Amino acid sequence: MKCNKDGKTMKFIKGIKFNEYSIDGWKCSCGEIYYDPEQAQKVLLLNKLKKKC
Repeated sequence: MKCNKDGKTMKFIKGIKFNEYSIDGWKCSCGEIYYDPEQAQKVLLLNKLKKKC
């Protein structure tokens, strides 16, 4: 995957922190992070359900 900020190739990393959870994603040397969309969607849904309780 290429970074939209600087066009460099991003590294795939497992276990990036996202809202108290650890999910996979891509990280660039410039600091830009892209999370796995399926895993991020699950975390956002969990947060939404927690908010309703």
